[in-house]
Amino acid sequence: MINHDPNISEVWLSPAKIEGAVNYFHVSSNWLGNTFTLTPRIPTGPYVDEGGWVIEDTTTPRISLATSLRKAYKAVNASIKWDDMYVYGTRNDIDVVVPFGDTRPHSPRNSYGPTFSLSRYLDWVESKGWDLPTEKQERELFTWLVPDAKRTGEVWALEPTDVVILGEVRWNKFYLAKWIEEKASKKLGASDEKWKDPNSILDLVM
Repeated sequence: MINHDPNISEVWLSPAKIEGAVNYFHVSSNWLGNTFTLTPRIPTGPYVDEGGWVIEDTTTPRISLATSLRKAYKAVNASIKWDDMYVYGTRNDIDVVVPFGDTRPHSPRNSYGPTFSLSRYLDWVESKGWDLPTEKQERELFTWLVPDAKRTGEVWALEPTDVVILGEVRWNKFYLAKWIEEKASKKLGASDEKWKDPNSILDLVM
């Protein structure tokens, strides 16, 4: 549970309202500051199959982003519970890749995705009389791949990316960052209808 941060205002919207207000979202349970440069890295907890085998890319440093807040939550919480999370984002156009390329390991009734089984795939390879992949080749099977990327809409930035704090989700409400509220207040009256529209607010401050 995140204690309410003084850098977050009491101005709130429905989380759905923030969708589409920025180009890319990044959510974190940690406060990273008003501005932060995300650095590409390899995840410490990669996706594993039912047998505990890693089935995602463990060689490409990257920054995980999403094109909507809902998709960003899917990547960290499959049940989409609006829990206490800090929401960062950028309106910049940045180069991203989708980690679900055309070359994916698969075997009969074992397509690559969240239910993919590496052991079943290797059993099939062996049954064909083919050479089993070396440990290095096994890792290379999953280059540019994350099994649930199609579900979560995850995209990767491969270069350092600057983001700003947009707000915090608490109790199914999206609370605007204090810096946004303060900057927008200089241009909007308390009853201005623009407070209901994240795009209008961010147009004023970003």
